[in-house]
Amino acid sequence: MYCRSLFIVAIACYGCGGATTPTSPTPPTAAAPAQPSFPSLPGHWLGSTTIRVDNPATGRTWTDHCELAMFITSQAGAAFSGDFASHGSGADTDHACERAGRFNGAIAENGTVTDLRFYMPFGDIRQCTQVSGEDTFAGAVSNGSSMTAQTSDRWACSGGGAAIGRWNCSSGLAGPTLECDRSLTVSVNKR
Repeated sequence: MYCRSLFIVAIACYGCGGATTPTSPTPPTAAAPAQPSFPSLPGHWLGSTTIRVDNPATGRTWTDHCELAMFITSQAGAAFSGDFASHGSGADTDHACERAGRFNGAIAENGTVTDLRFYMPFGDIRQCTQVSGEDTFAGAVSNGSSMTAQTSDRWACSGGGAAIGRWNCSSGLAGPTLECDRSLTVSVNKR
């Protein structure tokens, strides 16, 4: 009976914290990954588009400037979109510049702009076919308030005077197909 009483006392003491089962240390809680921080673009941006056409066959170059207004209405992380309007300054630039429509693009945390597309392209060359390049601009936003983006492509034009205003990508003669290089630069500042 003495042994039985000692055994009961030993169990009672064990239940009171005499011996414990070791536990492994709790690992530190991992910090949540930092969310990307993109430059804030929504707002009204004003500036210009420069359109340059080079005719390697004749050595002639035409350059026109269009007034450009971009209103960035939406930004979700890297993706942004909005509306734009572009205007020329007379008969020579109106055909190439008069545009209005939608655009969208993407921006990286460091301000690099990619996939900027205007859904009413600038400076298309009548009677010509785009043979290389795309109407996709790439560039950068500086200080959150200045955006510059460029694109370039090549157009094939049949002889006979294919032109936009004063831009003539052909020899003006029936016959040979000539190619012209076109470059566009968008430069806008946030207001």
